[in-house]
Amino acid sequence: MQITQHFPDTFMMLLQLVPWTRGKTLAVSAGVLVIIIAFLFVFRRPAPYVYKDIPIPFLSRTGEFQGAVTYVGKRNGINVYDVTFRNAERNETLLPDRIYLVHIPNDSGFQEGAFDLVMKTVGTGDPNVDYYGYRYSDAAATLERRDISAVRFADRFPWQFFASAKARQIDVQHENALANFETANGIRFRPTSNAPDGVRVDPLGALYVIVVNETNGAVITPLIAQGCGNGSIEGAEQCDDGNTDDTDGCHNDCTFGFPIPFGGSGGTNTGAKLAVNVRSITDTHTAVRGEPNITLLKFDASAADEPILLQKMVFLASAGSLTTVTNYRLWQDGNGDGIVDFPIGQPVSPAGNTVTFEGPSAWTGAVIGTGRTMLFEVRADVPQVSIGTALQIALDTSNSSYVAARRSAGSFSLVGIRTNGTCTTTPRCQIIVTTNPGILWTFPLCGNRIIESGETCDDNNTTPGDGCSDTCAVESGWACTGEPSVCTQPVCGNGVVETGEICDDSDTTSGDGCSATCTVESGYTCTGTPSVCTQNTVCGNGVVETGEICDDSDTTSGDGCSATCTVESGYTCTGTPSVCTQNTVCGNGVLDTGEECDNGTQNGTPGNDCDSSCHLTTPIPEI
Repeated sequence: MQITQHFPDTFMMLLQLVPWTRGKTLAVSAGVLVIIIAFLFVFRRPAPYVYKDIPIPFLSRTGEFQGAVTYVGKRNGINVYDVTFRNAERNETLLPDRIYLVHIPNDSGFQEGAFDLVMKTVGTGDPNVDYYGYRYSDAAATLERRDISAVRFADRFPWQFFASAKARQIDVQHENALANFETANGIRFRPTSNAPDGVRVDPLGALYVIVVNETNGAVITPLIAQGCGNGSIEGAEQCDDGNTDDTDGCHNDCTFGFPIPFGGSGGTNTGAKLAVNVRSITDTHTAVRGEPNITLLKFDASAADEPILLQKMVFLASAGSLTTVTNYRLWQDGNGDGIVDFPIGQPVSPAGNTVTFEGPSAWTGAVIGTGRTMLFEVRADVPQVSIGTALQIALDTSNSSYVAARRSAGSFSLVGIRTNGTCTTTPRCQIIVTTNPGILWTFPLCGNRIIESGETCDDNNTTPGDGCSDTCAVESGWACTGEPSVCTQPVCGNGVVETGEICDDSDTTSGDGCSATCTVESGYTCTGTPSVCTQNTVCGNGVVETGEICDDSDTTSGDGCSATCTVESGYTCTGTPSVCTQNTVCGNGVLDTGEECDNGTQNGTPGNDCDSSCHLTTPIPEI
């Protein structure tokens, strides 16, 4: 049995690995059949951990590990191991049903990269591994410890959930555990590939919880640095310009950075103290209902010859409405590893078509060191009910002070903003800004529990098979009402004519006019609730029905029963089907049954051989 079958309970307990403090308390709990791998990247090994006595109801499997593995105890049947990479060790085997505390030294021997590049299945070396997990905000789980009592799950764990492509692919085999966890807790599992929003293995003080579902386990092999600065792009390098200068566009870790554009004496940027560059990201992203912390825009801020305190940023919606999302936050890369670590201040709300981050009430400011570049991201939460279809933000350059900063060492504010090469003040601008639009996000309407144009239902999800399809159309055999839509399947035989039924006579017996599938049977008419069914009048079917006087199984006139199933003059019809016989009428000139003669009006007159009772007056001679 794989642990994704108990995913919601299991993973909720896995995340109780916080609070995480060096030499203090690590609270660990897990659900049924759990495999946990916690990655803590630090320069030195932390002090021994103390585990709270929280039940972990399963037994570990037998097996050994390679590398430096230290058994540190067992809690309720689960073995706990401390794993480190030492000296020439470059991989560790991670088997199921165990808790691993994995530490990777922060040294030049390792390099960050996509998770899918470092995880392989045991034996086959297949990179298609079934695993998922959570990356904490930093090595000390600062945000998680601070907000552990927050009401919303997404606030208690605001960082990055992730799941491999294989885990998502086979999720349907485990009752959509991952998808249901996303819906229930308002989070999104990011990919583990090299996608722009993928979660990466980072040897600069990151902490992970990973659950592996491979039967034989997985091998983790962190990437080895290839030699940044040798002029050759290798491994996970994005660039390599032959040096480790951090100010020329290719950072000293061989990733793309923002070149600090401060010119020398006499240049157009002479005297500039702060440079802000909005990164150009052209990908379109599709939001997930309830997803927290989506990245709307990224920008780099660089200081020139002295530390600068960034105090204010103003953004507007260049597409869509700012009210499409909530809880706007500005996140900062505090350690310079190219990944934002924590939000600055409290969430802010838009005012009209702008959202402003400004200290001291919402933002106390961020100090950018001399000659350094710092990454920032504008993030927000996607509500359960989205009122917009798209959103893209940008700096509000119509505001004369859309960026504000001051010298960190004094109270002097920076003056003038040069926007995309144009300076608005003389003789110089101390702030240089290069603008680009943020990330374009789309918000699918179907699944937002509001029935909009083109939809016939919306049940607050995009799961087919529940009555409201993934395109928000009522599925065959279902009836949906309300917002959000509540969909039900009709029940034949309950005496109520529901959507998809034509009749319902409180039973599922055929032959009574309303069939076993609640359809009207041929030759019947059904009305009311519960349905009352009567046979239709059909002349010529041999059944004398309402409105008919006879029915001799045909619609031929002249045989006693007419084409409209009425008895013809001179006939008597009986039975079903009707048998019609002519009536005996003496004097009608017709020799009817029982008559010896019939001369009409001449009957009984003198000289006529047929008397008035249609008998011969002269007996018929016997031969």
